[in-house]
This record gives sequence, structure tokens and C-alpha cells, in this order.
Amino acid sequence: MERRGFIKLCAAAAAVARQLVFAAAGLRPRFYPRARLVDEAKQPLRVANLAVSRNYVFHYPFEGTPCFLLNLGKTTAQDVELRTENGGSYRWPGGVGANRSVVGYSAICTHRLAYPTRQISFISYRDRASASRVARANVTASSR
Repeated sequence: MERRGFIKLCAAAAAVARQLVFAAAGLRPRFYPRARLVDEAKQPLRVANLAVSRNYVFHYPFEGTPCFLLNLGKTTAQDVELRTENGGSYRWPGGVGANRSVVGYSAICTHRLAYPTRQISFISYRDRASASRVARANVTASSR
């Protein structure tokens, strides 16, 4: 067996084991109620009033779990087939609103399971490349 195949087998076994542990413990997914996002005047946010490329931060489902609401200004991909960690699949319908350009994201870093705070974080959406990304691109281009 090749290394890649062995790693895939181990990952699949870990996913199955995790599901069995959850099932044995009686754990089930928790579903949270919908939330209404409001502006400073406590009026419901309207998609048509969201500025393009502006970060709207809200907390859901808890005060300690920040999320971004973004109007990307252009239509997102539609009906994208995605895979879950355990190999399942689901279809992401794309953005919402008249232009299908509004999306929401959790601000929690998935690889570190950490989240930003206003005082120490620079996490935000930027519609242009950052200086470090441009520098990496230049290094890659010059090394060819």
C-alpha cells in the first residue's frame, strides 16, 4: 500500500470512529434558530443597502462566535458541489440577494480553532491582494 492510500485509509477510519463515538454518547447535531441582523437603528438589514466589499461583523450563534456578512459586488458561483470532511457531499447554492452576491462566513480560524477579537485581529475581507500575497507571488515568479 502506498503512503497516500494509507493516509486516506487512516482518515476514513478516524471519521468512522468519531461518528461511532458520537452515536454511542448520544450526541446529535445542534440546530440554532435563525437570527435577524439589524442596523444601528434596530431596523432589519436590507441586502440592497449593504456596501460592496465592506465587512459586516455579527455574532452567531453565540456572542463569542464572530461571523462576516459580505456583499462581494458580483455574482458568486452557483450550485457548487462540495465535500464534507467525512466524504459526504452537499450543494452550496451560492450567494443571496438580487445579484446573488451576498455571503456569510464564520470568522473562526478552522485550522487553529481560534477566533479574532477586535483588539488584536486584522482578520477581514479584502477585495485586493495583501502586500504579503503580492510579495509571495513575486518570489514565485522570480524563482521560475
